[in-house]
Amino acid sequence: MEVFKYKDNYIGNEFIDEEDIFLDIETTGVRPYADYAWCIGYSFLRDRDIITKQIFIESVKDELASLALLQQELSYFKRIITFNGEVFDLNFLKNRARSYKMELVFPEKSYDIYKIFRHNKKFLMMDKIDLKSIESLLDIYRDDPLSGKETIKLYLDAISSNSDDKKRELLNHNYYDVKNLPILMEALKYIKSARSYHIKDNSLFCKNFYCKNDELIIVLDGNKYNIDFYDEFTKVFSNDDELTLSFQTKKTLLEGRECRYFLHNNRVVETTKNGLLYPILKDEVIKKLNIIISEHYR
Repeated sequence: MEVFKYKDNYIGNEFIDEEDIFLDIETTGVRPYADYAWCIGYSFLRDRDIITKQIFIESVKDELASLALLQQELSYFKRIITFNGEVFDLNFLKNRARSYKMELVFPEKSYDIYKIFRHNKKFLMMDKIDLKSIESLLDIYRDDPLSGKETIKLYLDAISSNSDDKKRELLNHNYYDVKNLPILMEALKYIKSARSYHIKDNSLFCKNFYCKNDELIIVLDGNKYNIDFYDEFTKVFSNDDELTLSFQTKKTLLEGRECRYFLHNNRVVETTKNGLLYPILKDEVIKKLNIIISEHYR
């Protein structure tokens, strides 16, 4: 078993602190009853740095020792942050530990970046949710050509050939996965911004938007106005802290492709290629609410 340590300068962000540990593992497969984690990577903040550590093993014989070391490190933190770890990494490690009659205890609080972005995918208009997509959103550089699937074969090759070069390539892949996790939390500001609506003195939060036949409906939370407004193309009504807007739309063909447009101004808001264009919907909502409140609810 070997432990590698790295230090990278980083001032942090508003979503994380020094009580968080970030974790990502590399395994020989996805079956916890047959495979094992050959690299357990984790990082945390100290002062103005990201500290990244990797526990690397060349054989399953060293797995129990690697899990024991991980347990020791976990005890210092109050929250664990992963990317799809609540589905895979954490359960895999728990099951591997239990195979040695060991109960691996993670911090009480858990935060899965993948889960948050999957739930907010339509607000960000992201085609897919993976580490590299979010890194691209933040212009994060990754000097790593490997994919997750390629690491399994490369690990087996590295061990059988005793290749230091292949080992360094493997560790480099996990290093970027783990080191970038704290930085990825900065992307939460894009979710916050996309779902926040500032109307006059009212700060609203978008709960949901969807189509129902020819209606395009958006539901906002945090409402302070008692609005009950109707015109030919729009309905706006309040219910406790919620504000619901319904726009009349119509589908048509544009350059041979189906699209949806607002009836009040013919602006396209949905295309076959991109789906519902949330930034356009948000813009129309803000303009409509500002007009309604200025004219009727001053």
